[in-house]
Amino acid sequence: MFQPKNEFVVGTKHPRLTTVSAANGQWEVVADLSAWSNLIANNTVRRVSIAVLPALKDPGLPANATDNLVALNAPFRTFDIRANAFADSFYKPVVDAQKCNKCHDALAVTFHSPNRGGNVAVCRLCHTPTSGGSHLEMQSRSIESYVHAVHSMQYFDIGDLNFTDPVVSVKYAEHTEMPFPKHGITNCESCHVKGTYEVPDQAASLPGIMSASDPTPKGFDRNIKNVPSYVVGPASRACGSCHRAQMIVEDASSELIAFNQHAKQGGYLIESGSNARNTLMQVIDEIMALFD
Repeated sequence: MFQPKNEFVVGTKHPRLTTVSAANGQWEVVADLSAWSNLIANNTVRRVSIAVLPALKDPGLPANATDNLVALNAPFRTFDIRANAFADSFYKPVVDAQKCNKCHDALAVTFHSPNRGGNVAVCRLCHTPTSGGSHLEMQSRSIESYVHAVHSMQYFDIGDLNFTDPVVSVKYAEHTEMPFPKHGITNCESCHVKGTYEVPDQAASLPGIMSASDPTPKGFDRNIKNVPSYVVGPASRACGSCHRAQMIVEDASSELIAFNQHAKQGGYLIESGSNARNTLMQVIDEIMALFD
Protein backbone atom coordinates (compact mmCIF):
# COMPACT_ATOMS: atom_id res chain seq x y z
CA MET A 1 0.00 0.00 0.00
CA PHE A 2 2.82 2.39 0.89
CA GLN A 3 4.81 2.16 -2.31
CA PRO A 4 8.45 3.35 -2.44
CA LYS A 5 9.01 6.33 -4.69
CA ASN A 6 11.61 4.58 -6.81
CA GLU A 7 13.13 1.18 -7.38
CA PHE A 8 16.49 0.22 -5.95
CA VAL A 9 19.37 -1.08 -8.04
CA VAL A 10 21.79 -3.22 -6.05
CA GLY A 11 25.09 -1.42 -5.53
CA THR A 12 23.70 2.09 -6.09
CA LYS A 13 22.95 4.83 -3.57
CA HIS A 14 19.42 4.97 -2.19
CA PRO A 15 17.93 6.94 0.73
CA ARG A 16 16.48 3.84 2.43
CA LEU A 17 18.30 0.80 1.03
CA THR A 18 21.97 -0.15 1.40
CA THR A 19 23.86 -2.96 -0.30
CA VAL A 20 25.92 -5.02 2.16
CA SER A 21 27.20 -7.58 -0.32
CA ALA A 22 26.56 -8.71 -3.89
CA ALA A 23 28.41 -11.65 -5.43
CA ASN A 24 27.80 -14.99 -7.13
CA GLY A 25 24.08 -14.43 -7.56
CA GLN A 26 23.46 -13.60 -3.89
CA TRP A 27 22.73 -10.22 -2.34
CA GLU A 28 22.39 -8.83 1.15
CA VAL A 29 20.52 -5.54 1.45
CA VAL A 30 19.54 -3.53 4.53
CA ALA A 31 16.25 -1.62 4.40
CA ASP A 32 15.62 1.42 6.60
CA LEU A 33 11.88 1.49 7.42
CA SER A 34 12.09 4.36 9.92
CA ALA A 35 9.92 6.54 7.68
CA TRP A 36 7.07 4.18 8.55
CA SER A 37 8.05 3.60 12.20
CA ASN A 38 4.83 5.06 13.61
CA LEU A 39 2.70 2.94 11.28
CA ILE A 40 4.69 -0.16 12.20
CA ALA A 41 4.40 0.65 15.92
CA ASN A 42 0.61 1.06 15.82
CA ASN A 43 0.26 -2.13 13.73
CA THR A 44 -1.04 -0.35 10.63
CA VAL A 45 1.89 -1.68 8.58
CA ARG A 46 2.49 -5.34 9.38
CA ARG A 47 4.15 -6.72 6.27
CA VAL A 48 6.43 -5.63 3.43
CA SER A 49 6.56 -7.09 -0.06
CA ILE A 50 9.86 -7.68 -1.78
CA ALA A 51 10.39 -8.31 -5.48
CA VAL A 52 13.52 -8.56 -7.59
CA LEU A 53 13.60 -7.71 -11.29
CA PRO A 54 16.30 -10.09 -12.55
CA ALA A 55 18.79 -9.51 -15.34
CA LEU A 56 20.59 -12.16 -17.34
CA LYS A 57 24.00 -11.08 -18.56
CA ASP A 58 25.88 -12.99 -21.25
CA PRO A 59 29.64 -12.36 -20.95
CA GLY A 60 29.90 -13.03 -24.65
CA LEU A 61 27.75 -10.02 -25.53
CA PRO A 62 28.66 -6.33 -25.26
CA ALA A 63 27.28 -4.55 -22.19
CA ASN A 64 24.86 -2.46 -24.28
CA ALA A 65 23.38 -5.39 -26.25
CA THR A 66 19.59 -5.10 -26.43
CA ASP A 67 18.65 -7.51 -29.21
CA ASN A 68 18.66 -10.72 -27.18
CA LEU A 69 15.73 -10.49 -24.75
CA VAL A 70 15.07 -13.43 -22.43
CA ALA A 71 11.91 -13.79 -20.33
CA LEU A 72 12.68 -14.22 -16.63
CA ASN A 73 10.51 -14.82 -13.58
CA ALA A 74 10.67 -12.02 -11.01
CA PRO A 75 10.99 -13.44 -7.46
CA PHE A 76 8.44 -12.17 -4.94
CA ARG A 77 8.11 -12.73 -1.19
CA THR A 78 6.18 -11.17 1.70
CA PHE A 79 7.89 -10.49 5.03
CA ASP A 80 5.98 -10.30 8.33
CA ILE A 81 7.62 -7.54 10.38
CA ARG A 82 6.34 -8.56 13.82
CA ALA A 83 7.03 -12.25 13.29
CA ASN A 84 10.43 -11.38 11.78
CA ALA A 85 9.91 -14.09 9.20
CA PHE A 86 8.76 -14.56 5.63
CA ALA A 87 5.02 -15.13 5.20
CA ASP A 88 4.91 -16.85 1.83
CA SER A 89 1.32 -18.00 2.32
CA PHE A 90 -0.02 -14.45 2.76
CA TYR A 91 -0.58 -13.81 -0.96
CA LYS A 92 -2.53 -16.79 -2.16
CA PRO A 93 -2.41 -16.96 -5.96
CA VAL A 94 -5.55 -15.74 -7.71
CA VAL A 95 -4.14 -15.86 -11.23
CA ASP A 96 -2.28 -18.72 -12.87
CA ALA A 97 0.63 -17.19 -14.80
CA GLN A 98 0.77 -20.28 -17.02
CA LYS A 99 -2.72 -19.43 -18.26
CA CYS A 100 -1.51 -15.92 -19.09
CA ASN A 101 1.42 -17.39 -21.00
CA LYS A 102 -0.90 -19.32 -23.32
CA CYS A 103 -1.64 -15.99 -24.97
CA HIS A 104 1.38 -13.88 -24.06
CA ASP A 105 4.06 -16.55 -24.58
CA ALA A 106 5.80 -15.07 -21.53
CA LEU A 107 4.02 -12.74 -19.12
CA ALA A 108 5.14 -9.10 -19.43
CA VAL A 109 7.14 -9.50 -22.65
CA THR A 110 4.45 -7.92 -24.80
CA PHE A 111 3.72 -4.91 -22.58
CA HIS A 112 6.75 -4.42 -20.28
CA SER A 113 10.34 -5.58 -20.17
CA PRO A 114 10.74 -9.38 -19.99
CA ASN A 115 11.99 -9.42 -16.38
CA ARG A 116 8.54 -8.93 -14.82
CA GLY A 117 7.07 -12.37 -15.43
CA GLY A 118 6.18 -15.43 -13.43
CA ASN A 119 4.03 -13.88 -10.72
CA VAL A 120 1.21 -11.36 -11.05
CA ALA A 121 1.84 -10.36 -7.40
CA VAL A 122 4.96 -8.58 -8.65
CA CYS A 123 2.71 -6.33 -10.76
CA ARG A 124 0.98 -5.15 -7.57
CA LEU A 125 4.12 -3.36 -6.38
CA CYS A 126 3.52 -0.66 -9.00
CA HIS A 127 -0.12 -1.27 -9.89
CA THR A 128 -1.54 -0.16 -6.54
CA PRO A 129 -5.08 1.09 -5.79
CA THR A 130 -3.71 4.42 -4.49
CA SER A 131 -3.74 5.98 -7.98
CA GLY A 132 -6.23 6.31 -10.78
CA GLY A 133 -5.93 4.44 -14.05
CA SER A 134 -3.87 7.08 -15.92
CA HIS A 135 -4.09 5.69 -19.48
CA LEU A 136 -7.42 4.03 -18.63
CA GLU A 137 -10.20 6.45 -17.77
CA MET A 138 -12.65 5.58 -14.97
CA GLN A 139 -10.43 2.76 -13.78
CA SER A 140 -7.87 2.26 -11.02
CA ARG A 141 -4.15 1.70 -11.46
CA SER A 142 -4.70 -1.36 -9.25
CA ILE A 143 -3.64 -4.45 -11.18
CA GLU A 144 -7.07 -6.10 -11.16
CA SER A 145 -8.80 -3.00 -12.52
CA TYR A 146 -6.12 -2.44 -15.14
CA VAL A 147 -5.96 -6.02 -16.39
CA HIS A 148 -9.74 -6.46 -16.46
CA ALA A 149 -10.19 -3.25 -18.45
CA VAL A 150 -7.44 -4.18 -20.93
CA HIS A 151 -8.95 -7.62 -21.49
CA SER A 152 -12.37 -6.01 -21.97
CA MET A 153 -10.81 -4.02 -24.83
CA GLN A 154 -11.03 -0.56 -23.27
CA TYR A 155 -8.90 1.87 -25.29
CA PHE A 156 -5.95 3.79 -23.82
CA ASP A 157 -6.02 7.61 -23.68
CA ILE A 158 -9.22 8.08 -25.68
CA GLY A 159 -9.16 11.82 -24.91
CA ASP A 160 -6.06 12.17 -27.09
CA LEU A 161 -7.70 10.70 -30.20
CA ASN A 162 -8.95 12.63 -33.21
CA PHE A 163 -11.96 10.83 -34.65
CA THR A 164 -12.11 13.17 -37.64
CA ASP A 165 -9.20 11.07 -38.93
CA PRO A 166 -10.83 7.99 -40.55
CA VAL A 167 -7.79 5.84 -39.78
CA VAL A 168 -8.13 6.61 -36.07
CA SER A 169 -11.83 5.78 -36.16
CA VAL A 170 -11.24 2.44 -37.86
CA LYS A 171 -8.42 1.54 -35.49
CA TYR A 172 -10.56 2.39 -32.45
CA ALA A 173 -13.49 0.34 -33.74
CA GLU A 174 -11.26 -2.60 -34.61
CA HIS A 175 -9.73 -2.62 -31.13
CA THR A 176 -12.87 -2.13 -29.05
CA GLU A 177 -15.05 -4.53 -31.06
CA MET A 178 -12.56 -7.39 -31.06
CA PRO A 179 -13.70 -10.35 -28.93
CA PHE A 180 -10.66 -11.18 -26.84
CA PRO A 181 -9.77 -14.87 -27.16
CA LYS A 182 -10.76 -16.89 -24.09
CA HIS A 183 -11.50 -13.74 -22.12
CA GLY A 184 -15.28 -13.53 -22.30
CA ILE A 185 -16.82 -11.85 -19.26
CA THR A 186 -18.12 -15.22 -18.05
CA ASN A 187 -14.82 -17.04 -18.51
CA CYS A 188 -12.87 -15.81 -15.49
CA GLU A 189 -10.92 -19.06 -15.28
CA SER A 190 -9.11 -18.24 -18.50
CA CYS A 191 -6.78 -16.35 -16.14
CA HIS A 192 -8.03 -16.95 -12.60
CA VAL A 193 -7.50 -19.88 -10.30
CA LYS A 194 -10.85 -21.57 -9.66
CA GLY A 195 -12.77 -20.01 -6.77
CA THR A 196 -10.79 -16.74 -6.70
CA TYR A 197 -13.06 -14.45 -8.69
CA GLU A 198 -16.11 -13.96 -6.50
CA VAL A 199 -17.05 -10.46 -5.32
CA PRO A 200 -14.32 -9.44 -2.84
CA ASP A 201 -15.09 -8.95 0.84
CA GLN A 202 -15.49 -5.20 1.53
CA ALA A 203 -13.92 -5.74 4.96
CA ALA A 204 -10.89 -7.61 3.66
CA SER A 205 -9.63 -5.30 0.89
CA LEU A 206 -8.92 -1.59 0.93
CA PRO A 207 -10.57 0.99 -1.35
CA GLY A 208 -9.01 2.44 -4.46
CA ILE A 209 -8.99 5.58 -6.60
CA MET A 210 -10.79 5.56 -9.94
CA SER A 211 -9.61 8.06 -12.55
CA ALA A 212 -11.97 10.64 -14.01
CA SER A 213 -13.25 10.42 -17.56
CA ASP A 214 -10.98 11.71 -20.32
CA PRO A 215 -11.81 14.94 -22.14
CA THR A 216 -14.23 14.36 -25.02
CA PRO A 217 -12.10 13.44 -28.05
CA LYS A 218 -12.30 15.54 -31.19
CA GLY A 219 -14.92 14.33 -33.64
CA PHE A 220 -16.68 12.00 -31.15
CA ASP A 221 -20.23 13.02 -30.16
CA ARG A 222 -19.82 11.23 -26.86
CA ASN A 223 -22.45 10.64 -24.19
CA ILE A 224 -20.00 9.81 -21.39
CA LYS A 225 -18.35 12.99 -20.17
CA ASN A 226 -17.42 14.91 -17.01
CA VAL A 227 -17.32 11.81 -14.78
CA PRO A 228 -15.26 12.74 -11.70
CA SER A 229 -12.62 10.67 -9.96
CA TYR A 230 -14.06 8.46 -7.22
CA VAL A 231 -12.86 6.44 -4.26
CA VAL A 232 -14.61 3.09 -4.49
CA GLY A 233 -14.72 -0.25 -2.73
CA PRO A 234 -12.85 -3.36 -3.88
CA ALA A 235 -15.87 -4.90 -5.61
CA SER A 236 -16.34 -1.90 -7.87
CA ARG A 237 -12.61 -1.69 -8.47
CA ALA A 238 -12.12 -5.37 -9.35
CA CYS A 239 -15.32 -6.94 -10.68
CA GLY A 240 -16.69 -3.59 -11.77
CA SER A 241 -13.79 -2.86 -14.07
CA CYS A 242 -14.95 -5.44 -16.65
CA HIS A 243 -18.54 -4.19 -16.64
CA ARG A 244 -17.45 -0.55 -16.62
CA ALA A 245 -15.07 -1.08 -19.54
CA GLN A 246 -17.85 -2.52 -21.69
CA MET A 247 -20.11 0.43 -20.91
CA ILE A 248 -17.29 2.85 -21.73
CA VAL A 249 -16.64 1.11 -25.06
CA GLU A 250 -20.37 1.23 -25.88
CA ASP A 251 -20.65 4.86 -24.68
CA ALA A 252 -23.58 3.76 -22.51
CA SER A 253 -23.69 6.71 -20.09
CA SER A 254 -27.04 5.85 -18.47
CA GLU A 255 -25.94 2.26 -17.87
CA LEU A 256 -22.66 3.51 -16.39
CA ILE A 257 -24.50 5.79 -13.96
CA ALA A 258 -26.83 2.96 -12.92
CA PHE A 259 -23.92 0.56 -12.48
CA ASN A 260 -21.97 2.98 -10.29
CA GLN A 261 -25.02 3.41 -8.06
CA HIS A 262 -25.47 -0.35 -7.91
CA ALA A 263 -21.85 -0.79 -6.82
CA LYS A 264 -22.32 2.00 -4.27
CA GLN A 265 -25.18 0.13 -2.61
CA GLY A 266 -22.91 -2.81 -1.89
CA GLY A 267 -19.87 -0.72 -1.07
CA TYR A 268 -19.16 2.99 -1.41
CA LEU A 269 -18.72 5.66 -4.10
CA ILE A 270 -17.09 8.86 -2.84
CA GLU A 271 -16.08 11.74 -5.09
CA SER A 272 -12.33 12.27 -4.77
CA GLY A 273 -12.34 16.05 -5.00
CA SER A 274 -9.19 18.08 -5.64
CA ASN A 275 -6.89 15.73 -3.70
CA ALA A 276 -7.76 12.12 -4.44
CA ARG A 277 -4.96 10.69 -2.28
CA ASN A 278 -6.15 12.61 0.81
CA THR A 279 -9.72 11.48 0.22
CA LEU A 280 -8.55 7.89 -0.12
CA MET A 281 -6.60 8.05 3.14
CA GLN A 282 -9.61 9.55 4.96
CA VAL A 283 -11.77 6.69 3.74
CA ILE A 284 -9.12 4.15 4.78
CA ASP A 285 -8.88 5.74 8.25
CA GLU A 286 -12.66 5.54 8.68
CA ILE A 287 -12.67 1.89 7.60
CA MET A 288 -9.75 0.96 9.85
CA ALA A 289 -11.48 2.65 12.81
CA LEU A 290 -14.27 0.09 12.51
CA PHE A 291 -11.78 -2.62 13.49
CA ASP A 292 -10.27 -0.83 16.53
